[in-house]
Amino acid sequence: EGLIVAQAGSIGLGAGNRIRLSFAQGFSLEVEESALNAVIENRHALRAEGGLIILSASAHDELLAGVINNTGVIEASAVSEQGGVIRLTAGTVTSVGTLDVSSTHHAGGRIAIDGGAVALGGELDADGIQGGDIRVRSSGTLSLADQVHARGTAGAGGSVAYLAEGRLLESGSSRTDVSGTAGGGRIGVAATQLLSSGHYVADGGSGAGGTIALAAAESLTLLSAQLLATGAQQGGSVRVGATQQALLNDSTFIDVSSAQGSGGQVALGSSGQTTWLGRIATTGADGGGDVRIAAGQELRRRDDLQIDGAAHTGLWAASTTTGTAQAASDWTYAAVIGAGYTGGDNLSLPLQPGDNFGTSVALNANATRMAVGSADDGLADDCNACGAVYLFSFSDSNFNGATLQGVIGDGYTGGKNVNVALDANDVFGSSVSLNAVGNRLAIGASGDDGFGDLDEDSGAAYLFSFGTATFGNAVHQATLGRRYTGGRNIDVSTLEAFDNFGSGVALNAIGDRLAVGAFGDDGAGNAVNGAGAVYLFTFATNTFSGGITQARLGAGYTGGKNVNVANLGDGDGFGSSVSLNALSDRLAVGAIFDDGAGDSAESAGAVYLFSFSNTNFTGGRQQAIIGSGYTGGKNIDVGNLDAVDLFGRGVALNARGDRLVVGASNDDGASDLVTDSGAVYAFRFSDRNFGGGTLLGIAGDGYSGGNDINVDLDPGDAFGRSVALNAFATRLAVGAVGDSGEGNETAPSSGAVYLFR
Repeated sequence: EGLIVAQAGSIGLGAGNRIRLSFAQGFSLEVEESALNAVIENRHALRAEGGLIILSASAHDELLAGVINNTGVIEASAVSEQGGVIRLTAGTVTSVGTLDVSSTHHAGGRIAIDGGAVALGGELDADGIQGGDIRVRSSGTLSLADQVHARGTAGAGGSVAYLAEGRLLESGSSRTDVSGTAGGGRIGVAATQLLSSGHYVADGGSGAGGTIALAAAESLTLLSAQLLATGAQQGGSVRVGATQQALLNDSTFIDVSSAQGSGGQVALGSSGQTTWLGRIATTGADGGGDVRIAAGQELRRRDDLQIDGAAHTGLWAASTTTGTAQAASDWTYAAVIGAGYTGGDNLSLPLQPGDNFGTSVALNANATRMAVGSADDGLADDCNACGAVYLFSFSDSNFNGATLQGVIGDGYTGGKNVNVALDANDVFGSSVSLNAVGNRLAIGASGDDGFGDLDEDSGAAYLFSFGTATFGNAVHQATLGRRYTGGRNIDVSTLEAFDNFGSGVALNAIGDRLAVGAFGDDGAGNAVNGAGAVYLFTFATNTFSGGITQARLGAGYTGGKNVNVANLGDGDGFGSSVSLNALSDRLAVGAIFDDGAGDSAESAGAVYLFSFSNTNFTGGRQQAIIGSGYTGGKNIDVGNLDAVDLFGRGVALNARGDRLVVGASNDDGASDLVTDSGAVYAFRFSDRNFGGGTLLGIAGDGYSGGNDINVDLDPGDAFGRSVALNAFATRLAVGAVGDSGEGNETAPSSGAVYLFR
C-alpha cells in the first residue's frame, strides 16, 4: 500500500512455498514451488530506476496457483538505451493500474505477463523513441479492456502479442496501439476462441503501415472492431483467420490505405465458414491494395461489398463462391447470438459447454442496449456457476452494429467490465432488467447465501448504475438480500434459506421501482411450501438511494400494500419471473410449477397479472391468470399447454402494459415431437387492466400460420427460458439456455439468444 523505490536497482516480489533468488547474471526471482493461496497485490507504486521489476506468485508449470493484482503503478525506468523490464507470473493476473516501461530518450522496454487467467485494464505503456515489446500469455481466458501501447515517438512502432490458449474476450473500450512516426509496428493475436470489439492500430506515420494478425484455432468474431494499419509511403497488412469460423460484423472496419503510396493488403478467411459484413479501405495515391476473402466451405457476404480502392479483390469458397448473407429483413428472426452462429446479423460468441448464455435477457426501451445472463464460471473458470452478465450495444434498433461493451462477473475487470466477488452457485445473472435508457441495471443472484453466507440460497439482487448510455462508469450501488446492510443496501430480513430471492427482477422505465421474485418463498407463516412470492421496492432516486420495501405478493400475505394470492399451492414457484410496465403500475409474474385450474396439468405453468392504483404499489389487485384451464373474468385459457411446459419461465411487458410475451421453456413444439425445445407466446390486451386478452401467436418449433413463427429448434434448447421486449413491443429477445451452438457439435448447453423484429 506504500511506495517501493529501487534507485539504480531492481524490485522482486515473490509469493510461494519456495523461491529462488539469483544474482549470478543480474537479478532474478523465480517461484520453484507454488502455494495455493499465494497473493501479490500492489495498491500504490513500485519504481525501479534500474529497470527490472519481477512479480511472481506461481511456478511456470503451476499456473493454476497464485494471484497478482495491480491497482497501482509499476514503473521500470530506462536503462542505457532502452526502457526497463516488467515480468508478472501467476495463476490469475489482474491489472487495472499502470505498467510502465516507457522511455523518453531511448527505446521502449519490455512487459511480459504469463498467467492461467489474465484480465488487463488500465494502461500498459512501452512507448519510446522506438516502440517496445509487450507479450501476454494466458493458459485460460484473456480479458482485454483498456489501453496497451508500444508506440514509436521518433521511429518505428513496437510489438504486442496476445496468446490465449482458451478464450480471448475484448470489449469495446480496448485499444492496442503500435503506431510509429517512421513506420507501424506489429500486433499478433492468437486464441482458441476469439471475440473482440477492440481497436488495433499499427499506423506508420511518414513510413509504411504495420502488421496486424488475428488468428483463432476454432472461432473468431469481430463485433465493431477497428483494424488500422495506414502509412504515408505504403499501406500495411491485416490478416484475420480461423480454423472453423470467422465472422466480422457490419460495424467492423479495416483500413490499410496510404496517403502517398499504394494501399496495403487484407486477407480474411477460415477453413470453414467466413462471414464478411464490414468495410475495408485500401486506397492509395499510387494505386489500391489487395483484398482476399476466402472460405474453406462457405463464404457469406453482402451483395454490395464495402471495399474502397482495392486494385484486386479475390473472393473464394470451396462450395459457395458467390453466396451472400441473407438480409435480416428476409429472415424469420433478426439474428441468433451463440456459439458458432454466423450469417446475416448472427453473432458467434466463444461460449463454453454449460455456460447457459441466455439464462436471462433484458432490452432497453429502443432495443439498442442488451444485458444477457450466463452461468459463467468466472474469468479463471474456478467459480462453478457463480454467473456473469454480458453487456451489448447496437448501433440501431434493428440489432445492427453489435459491440461487446463489458462483462459483469467474478474476476472481470478493466474498461467497462465490473468485478463482483462471487461464490460458486450464486447464479448471478439468473435474472436481469434494464431501465428505459439502459443506464440502470438490476441483476438477480438466486443462489446467493446472504451476507456472511449464513442463509443458503436465500438469494440477492444487485443494482448498478452507469454514467453513459453504453455501460460506461459502472457503479455497484446496492445489494438487496439477507443481512446486507450499510450504504444503499437493503436487508430483506424476512428471507430464509432456499427462498431464491432474485429468481426474477424488473425495473420500471426510470429505474426507481423494482420487483424481485423469490420463487422458493413459503408464504405467510411458511404455510405453503415453495408457493413463491414477489417483493416490491421503491427508491427515492434512480441511483437506488432511499430504498423501501413496499409490499409482498404471495400466499397469505396481507396488511399494508401486501397482496394475498389466494390460489397459490405448494411448489407453484410464483416469482420465477417478473416484469413491470414503464410506470410500474402493472406487473406480470410467472409461476412455472402451477398445475393449471383444478391441478389438471402438472407444472404446465401460469402467469399472474396485477394492477396498482399508483406507482408506489398502492391498491394492488390481481386482474387475471393466464394458463391451463383458467377461465372466467379476464383469465385466459391457453388450451395447448401440457404438463411440465413451464409456461411463465420468462415474462415481459411492453411500456404501456398491453402487450405480453411469455416463455414456456419446456414446450415440445407444435407436434410435441421436439422435447423441451421451448416456445414463446405473445398476447395482446384491449386495455391497460388486462381486459380483452388475446393470444396473438406462438414462436417455436413447427408453429406456423397466422402470427406464429417457426423457429428451427432442437430437443433441450429451452427456448423461452428468458424473454425481453422493447417499449413498443416491436423488438424481442429470447434466451435458449440449452442451445448447443450451430451444428450442436462443440458447445453443449452453451446457450444462445434469439433476436426478433
